[in-house]
Amino acid sequence: MLQLYLGMQPLHFKFLAATSLILLFSACATVRPGVGSPELVASESAPGLTEIVSELQLHLRDDTYRFDRAVGPEGRNIFSMALWRLERIEQHRGNLPATNISLVIEFARARALERSRRYSEAALVYGVVGNTGSVLAEAAAESRQVMLVFADHVGTEVVDQAGIDLEFIDRRIDAWLELAWTYRDSVYEPLAREESEVWEMLRVEHFARHAGAAGALESCHRLVQRHRHSKLYARHLIRLGDLYAQAAREEHLRGRTRVGTFNADQYEQWIDRAFASFELASEQRKPALRQEARIKIDALVAVHQGTLAHAH
Repeated sequence: MLQLYLGMQPLHFKFLAATSLILLFSACATVRPGVGSPELVASESAPGLTEIVSELQLHLRDDTYRFDRAVGPEGRNIFSMALWRLERIEQHRGNLPATNISLVIEFARARALERSRRYSEAALVYGVVGNTGSVLAEAAAESRQVMLVFADHVGTEVVDQAGIDLEFIDRRIDAWLELAWTYRDSVYEPLAREESEVWEMLRVEHFARHAGAAGALESCHRLVQRHRHSKLYARHLIRLGDLYAQAAREEHLRGRTRVGTFNADQYEQWIDRAFASFELASEQRKPALRQEARIKIDALVAVHQGTLAHAH
């Protein structure tokens, strides 16, 4: 009956239901344990493990593409903190035989790993749980298949950001966008969108290195348009403003070193667009980025005034 019930639920609900039952039975064991016995460690670990599992379950459906990853009272990432706490419990258990508690620990660790974008590691841990006969095995096996796909898209080669070509970057972007569509409306869609966004950002820097600020502007516009719902939207706007400001400075320097080549209209257009990008970023919800955008505006005003003074 339990297997039938779990089979009708989403993966993360299966995790909560199954682990809750396992923890309940483990914590309520009536055996009188001796010091260092598996039962003692299970009953001592259960309250802390229950807390970790509950906290993970609370945040497993967080949209980490649109919103910042949750942090605990210590200011640390919830998933990083969960991994650390789970490792502490495993160390406390030592080399004791596998029990239901150890399966819950491993399953929870796999969930935290996948949320931390450590896909290969998550797949390995899911594989361990999936090869057992526990109520977590089915959910672990299903999640392992997803993690193997994600790990394959990440690849194993070391990427030299300075040496990668545009075709390679575009293939990665398209692959992650396809995965985001494949897993749309699931907990895996935000992860795929985050990966795609990272490659879009690398694309901007590729153009900035090889084509200068003016050459990178189109790519940065694409980044802003494609990821306007991202938590990094204000950051992308600031990068766009920086590129416009840099293009304006390069135009001004060109005019100073080559008499008669200064294009005043182009300079004004780039300055105006830099201001517009910074101002839009200053209206976003993150206080730190709002402040950074305002500082950029003040600095750009000072530079622009100096440029005008020099021109006259």
